[in-house]
Amino acid sequence: MKVINYPALYELPVSKRMLLEFDSGMVMNLQLKRGEKIPRHLAPCEAIIVVNEGKVYFRSGDKEEVLEPGILGKFEVEDDHEFEAIENSSIVIVKVNGKA
Repeated sequence: MKVINYPALYELPVSKRMLLEFDSGMVMNLQLKRGEKIPRHLAPCEAIIVVNEGKVYFRSGDKEEVLEPGILGKFEVEDDHEFEAIENSSIVIVKVNGKA
């Protein structure tokens, strides 16, 4: 068993840190201050998005959803997507079948 502490720091406008690697993927923490964006890009692998704190716009293709605690997002390989923080937000991204 492994336990990882990843407090919300909000030291930078955008902060990314790898929390855990495993054979078929990785888990990372993305923290965005309110108004910050991760620009649209293609997903290198499947991923599950879990917002621990705050609210973010999750855009993929021509769809837009608001993700917040209690709502799960997912994208497939090569889905175009972006994030924009509505509030200071801490997001866990579980990348499956890839580590890019």
